[in-house]
Amino acid sequence: MKILMFGRGVISTQYGWAFEKAGHDVTFYIRKESARGNHPDVLVKILDARKKLAGVMNEEVWKTKLINDIPEHHDFDLIIVSVQHYQFAKAANFLLPKIGKATVLIFNNFWTDPLQETALFPKEQLAWGFSSCRRWF
Repeated sequence: MKILMFGRGVISTQYGWAFEKAGHDVTFYIRKESARGNHPDVLVKILDARKKLAGVMNEEVWKTKLINDIPEHHDFDLIIVSVQHYQFAKAANFLLPKIGKATVLIFNNFWTDPLQETALFPKEQLAWGFSSCRRWF
């Protein structure tokens, strides 16, 4: 599966690393003005407990694939969005015309109604990772 991680914060980096280790093709979208935009290498220290209850410590320099623009006719299967709640509207407005046929996985907390926050996304392309809002839908 071709996965686009929107941003390269802690959550996106951890899940991107796990998806790549599971055999998926992972790319990170980074804004051109981001300080992370010019540095594909990430020091990853993750206690991975997926296969062993006590976990296995992974420490490595991981070379990530970065892009600064999302092509209009991309072939990503999944776009994962995990941003601060106050950044979501800006991220959504940027992504809406660029999602193509990809499923958009919202991996975000909201302080407002998540259905209202995501109302412009096509429902058939929207998936939820978690939500810790006060009103469940």
